[in-house]
Parts: sequence; structure tokens; C-alpha cells
Amino acid sequence: MKKIKIKLLDFYFNHPFIVDTLLISGMILMLFKFRLEIPALEDKTKIDSFISNITSSIVALAGFILASLTIIVTVKSNIKIRNLEDAQNSTELLLTSANYKNIVTVFRDAIIELVFGLIAIYILWMPIFQHTDFFYILLIVFGVAIILLTLIRSLLVLFKIIFMEFQ
Repeated sequence: MKKIKIKLLDFYFNHPFIVDTLLISGMILMLFKFRLEIPALEDKTKIDSFISNITSSIVALAGFILASLTIIVTVKSNIKIRNLEDAQNSTELLLTSANYKNIVTVFRDAIIELVFGLIAIYILWMPIFQHTDFFYILLIVFGVAIILLTLIRSLLVLFKIIFMEFQ
């Protein structure tokens, strides 16, 4: 069971765009299938405010991930290049191994996904388009899903790095 979990996580970390697209598409399809009647909103400011908060959260999360990536790259640059056998602690071992590239790739992909999500939300949210309230609900679900999926993926990697010191 543990090997299956590790293989699934490896696939997810190696192909985050595919997995996230499938998960988000599944969520949106479920919303279409079980579509509830949403009463027409007289005042669109609540939806606009919610979408604005989601875009702000995406920008903040991208900044957090970028800061984490910067810290990892900075720590890597301060480590003397040694053989894997000569590593003095687990962090040094990790940052001098082939896994370093995988870690950087996970954070890079998370930032790219957040930026693409942000651009999509801004384009679809433009006032030149007239959408139904249900469409705005779908846009909100899309934004929240992007935030949650990239946050979970980034935190999984970050916590694995942090807790390596204690193992």
C-alpha cells in the first residue's frame, strides 16, 4: 500500500498539470451534473469580491512558493560540492543529490500553474464578458482548486525537506 502511495505521489509530482487538470475538470463536471439552481444575484459585488480575494491569494501563494524556492537555491549555493558519501547532514545530502532538481521542478511547476490560473481567472473575469452566476461559481471553484492543489503539493515537498533533519 505504501509503494502505491509513493508511486501516485511521484506521478503527481512529475505530472502536476495533467493531474490538476483532471481533478479540476472532474470537480467542474460534478458541479454541472449536480447543478443546483443558484438564485440570481442582484448585487454582483459579493462575487467580484470573492474572485478578487482568490486572485490575491494566488499571488500571495506564488510569492510564498517563490520565497521557498529562493531559500532552497540559496542554501544549495552555500553548500560545498561534495560526494554523496561525504555529506555531513541530510539537508546537504538532499541538496547535493539528483533529488535537488526534482524539488526545484515541483516549486517551479507550482508557480507556473498559479500564474496560468491567475491569467485565466483575470481574462474570464473581465467585464467585457457577460456570464451567468453559475459561471462565476465555476470560476471560484477553479481558483480555490488551483490554490489548494498547489499549496498541498508544495507543502508536501517542503515538509519532507524540513523533517529530513529529524530523521
